[in-house]
Order: sequence, then structure tokens, then C-alpha cells
Amino acid sequence: MAFRKIPVNVPFWSNAEDESKVIVAEQRRDVMKDALGATIRRPGYSLFNSDLSEPVAGQYYWEYKDLVYVVAENNLYSLSESGVLTQVGTTVFGEGNNVSWDESGDLTLVTPGATRKLFASNGDRIVVYDGITASKLNGANDPVESSHILIFDTYCLSNELSDPKWDESILRTKVAEPTNFEGEFFSAENKADPIKAMHSAWDEIALFGSKVLEHFYNNGVDPFLAIPGGNVPQGTLSPWTIKLADNAWFLLNRNRRLIRIDGRQATVLSQAIDDILSTSPDAENAVGEVITLNGSTLYLLTVNDRTFVYDFAINEFVGEWGFWSTTTATYEKFKPRNFLNVEPWGITLCTDKDNGNIYKLDFDESRDNGELIRSSVITGWLDHNTGREKRSNELRFKLKRGKMAKTTKGQIEPKMFVQFRDNGSKVWNNPFEIPLGFKGDDEFYYSIFQLGSYRSRQYEIFCTENIPFSIVDVEEDVDLLR
Repeated sequence: MAFRKIPVNVPFWSNAEDESKVIVAEQRRDVMKDALGATIRRPGYSLFNSDLSEPVAGQYYWEYKDLVYVVAENNLYSLSESGVLTQVGTTVFGEGNNVSWDESGDLTLVTPGATRKLFASNGDRIVVYDGITASKLNGANDPVESSHILIFDTYCLSNELSDPKWDESILRTKVAEPTNFEGEFFSAENKADPIKAMHSAWDEIALFGSKVLEHFYNNGVDPFLAIPGGNVPQGTLSPWTIKLADNAWFLLNRNRRLIRIDGRQATVLSQAIDDILSTSPDAENAVGEVITLNGSTLYLLTVNDRTFVYDFAINEFVGEWGFWSTTTATYEKFKPRNFLNVEPWGITLCTDKDNGNIYKLDFDESRDNGELIRSSVITGWLDHNTGREKRSNELRFKLKRGKMAKTTKGQIEPKMFVQFRDNGSKVWNNPFEIPLGFKGDDEFYYSIFQLGSYRSRQYEIFCTENIPFSIVDVEEDVDLLR
């Protein structure tokens, strides 16, 4: 037989029988894809600040001050581009693990004293920061328990969790007075379901319930009215999965499926992992994150401490990200949370779920705060379209090589590894080494010969070296035996 492609740069697919996984991968760990479809290592992260002793609940970049604002330990902090952390508000937040943020403009020409302000809430009273002082809104009409806030057309809008009578209503301030709640509200009454989240886009307010998404607009009189025909029969199971990206809403719906809503049309994206989502015991606490790095925009869905990565450009799940434990030799949960693209600084920040560390996420980093990243692809069970016995004459790789500088005479050459198992076996053979060369070695093909015979075979290709990692192509030459 001639050389046949080994499908490695393919989507992974959990929701299928192992025996049928031929043109999809069984597992793609700590990888993603480049613009042309080659498998590459995911970005690593390095320490940006370690001054906090408790995990971060949320972070937000306020361009007006050119600072990142961080909520942790019930306090508000500012973080500079150089990594300096400063406490600017003491014990002003509740105990919530997620923070809703927004900011107002300078409204002093309309309302005296209505300067630019930063607003945040995490299930307690709304916190307002004017660049000098952070304080809670404690007025008689102010929300007591607010999880979602929104500055829209100079109004401040908030949900109210302290009393079930507000389940389907949103409180609002006076126009151009975003700190002055006056007891007015509007209601989402298309379906009898609680409002779980509030966002805005395209000059519309989007109220996400458990059963339906309703849209409102400012008609300048009432001021907020439901848009006729603006309802989408899709509710959310987890409000913190809702993200606006690629000109659409992404969220985990009440049927535990990741969907994309374009305009008023919903599309299911999660067929590849629906079996995992349907049985997850903690799906209502799932979290969605959006990051953009090196031209790639990714949606990270974390459910039950497993993080799945969806690539907008190629419309597929490109991998599952985690942390490789050298102690247990197993993948554990992906530690980063609260991803924040800070465009003026040219960096992406994230925080650690288990401690107060703030990290910088970067493709130039091939480690996770010094810990190795084990990038791995496990193919489906391959049989080259026949169940006949076949002999593997040559396995040929097209790879990225020559990326490590040689600094000492006895320095060990970096390596990648490939192992396989045959005919449904659960036992892997001893891995073969693939030398990745030092700088100056620009030969990107490497072959392994005489790898025995099989009816069906599964390959794993993995790399833990502190260098860029890329699989461009893999092909195999086999002969049929009987």
C-alpha cells in the first residue's frame, strides 16, 4: 500500500464509541491548532503577581485609569502594567465567586458630580469606585443582592436576588444618574422563569432566563420595552457561561448543551462532548471564558473541573486543557480562571483557581508557572479501511524541529515521543523517541521503521519539552498481510 494519512489534526470526539473513532481523535490534551490546522501546544503562563493570599473572584481592565481592577478577599485592588498591586477598597464585596463589571462615562455635563465610575457586584450590594474611593450603594431603593449589573444609555441596571418577587424584573436608576436607584423597574414576562443573567449588545438589553432569552430596547419614554419578536426560546443553566464573541452569544443552555445564538437563531456546538455535559454533576456552576491570542479566538468551557476549548475560526473543539501531575502521572484540572485580554498592554492575564496568583498567558511560554505541559494527541482506532492484518513499514512525521539552543557540550537533545497499542488493547508499548534537534537543524521530516503488524492501531504522540511543539502531518506506509 502507499502512504496513508494518520488523522492527528482532527477534532476530538468524546460522544462516540471507541471502535468508530477513526477520523476523529480520542483525546487532544493541552493542544490547539494554528491558522492552517497543524496541532500546536497551548499557551503556557508565567507569574505576573503573587501578592494575594486568596483566589481572585474577578478582574476588569478600566481604560480610563489604565489599570486592571481585581476583587479578592472581599477587597478591591488595582493592578498596574508593571505588576504592582494596590488595595483601593476594603471589605466592600460579598463572598461570591464571580464578579459582574461595567463602567459609566463622564456625565457631569448632564448631572453635576456624575463623573466616570467603575461598578461591580458579586451577589451583594453594588460597589462603586470613582478612582479614589470604593463604597457600597446602601440607599433604600438600591439592590441588596446584585449578581449582574449593566450600564446602558446612562442608566445603571441590576437584578435583585434578595426577594423572589424580583426574579423576573430589573431595577434601574434615573437617567444619567447611575448611582441613583429610584425604585423603578421593568420585567421580562414572556416566560415565567427567573432572570439568571443580563448583558447587552447591538443597542439591545439581553435578559437570559432559565427558559428564554428576551430582548429590550430604550424607546426614550418608558424607557425599556420588549422588542417584538425578540425572544429566543433558549434559557441558560449556568449564567457564567454566557459570553459575547464572534458577533454572537455563547452559553450552556438548560439542556446542558453549548449553543451559539446568532441574532435570534440558536445552533448547538457541543455534539462532540454532549455525553460529558449531560452527566456532569456540577453543570449549573460551569464557567465560560473567551481569550484571543496570536489571532486565535477561543471559548473555554469549564465544567466539573474539566476545561474544553472551542475554536471559533474552525468551528470545532480543538482540545481539553489541564495540568499534568508528575506525581500521579495523570491530567488534573486546568488552574487558570478569569481570563482578561488587556489590549493596550498587549497581554492576557488570568488567575489561579486555588490561590491568589495572577499569571500572564503567552504562546512564548512553554511551561505553566515553571511546571511542564504535556501536550498529547491520541488518535482514533486506525485500520486503513480494512480489518485485514497489516504491517507497518514506516511512520513518517512532519514536525517543528530545531527550536532549542545548544548551550553546553553535553546538553540532551529535546525529544517527542510516540507510542501505540493494537487491536483494542489497553496497554501501550514502550514509547519511541523522536529527536527534535537543536537550532540549525531545519530538517522537519522524521521516520520510524518496522513497527510490527496489527488489524487496528491507536497512536499517542506527546511532548513535555520546554520548546514550541507542532505536528504538521503524519503518514504511514503499510502492507496487507492476509
